[in-house]
Amino acid sequence: MEHCNVPDFQAQFPTKIPCHHQAEELLMTINDEICKCMQDYTESRKLTEAKTDTFDHFFTRLAVEAIATGRPYFSAAYESVGSRGEGLGFLANDTDTLSTMTTLSACFPSPEVDLLDNMFVIDTEGCHPGYCKLQFHRKNVSDSYTIPQQFIAKRKRVVFLCNTALVTMFHEGNSKFSAWHSHGPALTSDELQQDWVIAVKCVNPGRLLQNYTERTRTWPDRATVERLTKVQYAVVSASHPTCNETSLEFRISFASAEKLLIRSLSDVQFAVYAFLKYIKRRIEEDICSSDDVLRTYYVKMALLWCCERMEPAVWTAKNFLHCTSVCLKFLQQCFHSKNLPQLFMPENNLIDHLVPDECDRIAADIGRYIEPLNPRLFLNCLCDETFDGAFDRLLSRPRRDLSVQIRKLFLRSSTSNIAVDKISAVMETDTISFILAELSVKDEHVFCPVLYETIRDLHNIVCPDMVDCMRSLLYRFLADIIHRQTGFIRNNIRQAEELYLRGISLVYPISKFDDKEFSGSIQLALFYYLNKEYVKAKTVMRRIETILYKVDPTRSLSIILVYGDLQRMWHDTFLQDMVGRFSDPDLDTLPIKCNALALYIFARCISHLYESKYMQSQRVRLKKLKRSVLVNLKHLPGLDPETLKYTSMVLQRTKTILLELISLIR
Repeated sequence: MEHCNVPDFQAQFPTKIPCHHQAEELLMTINDEICKCMQDYTESRKLTEAKTDTFDHFFTRLAVEAIATGRPYFSAAYESVGSRGEGLGFLANDTDTLSTMTTLSACFPSPEVDLLDNMFVIDTEGCHPGYCKLQFHRKNVSDSYTIPQQFIAKRKRVVFLCNTALVTMFHEGNSKFSAWHSHGPALTSDELQQDWVIAVKCVNPGRLLQNYTERTRTWPDRATVERLTKVQYAVVSASHPTCNETSLEFRISFASAEKLLIRSLSDVQFAVYAFLKYIKRRIEEDICSSDDVLRTYYVKMALLWCCERMEPAVWTAKNFLHCTSVCLKFLQQCFHSKNLPQLFMPENNLIDHLVPDECDRIAADIGRYIEPLNPRLFLNCLCDETFDGAFDRLLSRPRRDLSVQIRKLFLRSSTSNIAVDKISAVMETDTISFILAELSVKDEHVFCPVLYETIRDLHNIVCPDMVDCMRSLLYRFLADIIHRQTGFIRNNIRQAEELYLRGISLVYPISKFDDKEFSGSIQLALFYYLNKEYVKAKTVMRRIETILYKVDPTRSLSIILVYGDLQRMWHDTFLQDMVGRFSDPDLDTLPIKCNALALYIFARCISHLYESKYMQSQRVRLKKLKRSVLVNLKHLPGLDPETLKYTSMVLQRTKTILLELISLIR
């Protein structure tokens, strides 16, 4: 490849591995199982992208409005990057938010740039490739005397900004995050699993893309390369591991460009990316290595280099393990040679600081998967400790139904807490459910006008087939916020009711599953129930009663309760106690499957109306509700731990109410 020293992996890797018939069948069977599993996990990638893009728009606008009204908020444009921003969703470890300051900028030296007072000059002299220092210039050097001296450094007659200044400015601009700790270039919250990376925008990044745009490639297409010239490039507070003056160095960030490329991957390429993360975790376990040695970023770089150099036609489901192996071979050769070039700046060797012995151990462990290609090890990355023994017994004698037996083994030994054949449905359902959970933890920062504006602008934020789903969810969220406001003000109640009705319909955007107003009706019924309008709540529940008894739990959304719900739950001691005990103002959310909450609301409404002699015997309905509760209790093990915990509490309480009612009503 021109202009950069990149390992020539294809010359050393066969396009087809010769093997006998059973081995060929085994390879293709495992290839198909892993590919299907990874594609199911990543099928909701566009929904995840829509969610993160909506959040980015919302919080960027919120910062503007908050500052305008005098609230303590950091002046920045917010962008989700890293695995979650790229679309991996639940497969991502945490959320990385690039917080690009709107009050500062930086530029490479150029006579075409008019230097401003709030601008720094990027100085790469003496820095490792991919890193730089930020230098004051003649128009603002006098300002350095007004900055606390711990945030500037003088070298001869040149004044530089220290990278610690950015995090301090973030703390001062937003006291809510003062307890977070620094982790590399980011402020990190272990509880929220979120990193905020404080960045300074580069106003003339053209030279950064010169190598990338000029070299020959098979991917991406020209339109995507053109889009790369328009995304944001920045510098972040991070020094190279070998730097002697760690407080002076900044790293040049290509996070936005990398996100664009990952989002441009085909479905198979993206599924390979997801699977490589599983393999990476298994390699770390095998060699007892930390994430600082084999980083997810290195895996991403290997994938992007391979996508660039391999023909797009090769990336098919049939070739899934072959493509995975090519990426691993490339990564192995990088560790063998102690050279992994950064995609946009190949002169930046990402692993030149690693200990040679560590590199050799990683290269050797990668070799176990690909020398020769070992489908058993690949499948083992997704299975528990029972897999090896069962696999040996399976291959101990020839079988005509080998592919069927392999699939059964995979279903039994998968480490996923989701049944393998339910992954696609559960991932879409949970992604939709937790869209509001991720917003809910920030209730105290929500300005209703910004949320209204976000709903109105959805056509400009997300792709057309995501608009209706996101709009319904945000209407429901806005209704919750208005309903939580202090006091039961008549206008607020009327406005919240209107918003619940606007958001009552929901069609899942990936599978096109129509929930027939099921989840929206339950949120509306909860609203009526909390207002003590039991007749209205029961009327809504009767409209969806038939669906309630037949609903597939994997397609049932979770309704999210938060600490702010305490006030509107004043007359329900059970819900109030649960929210009060298990949530707090800043962090915790309580996800409850909406079908479980529906059963609870239905039972409570019948109880209240029976006590007030508004209705007569309901024994037949009560027995149906009881059977439905028992069925839902059996499905609990398939839920994630948090949803299981609170859904179980609601179902058990509902069961108690129903048993009491059945004994009372003759």
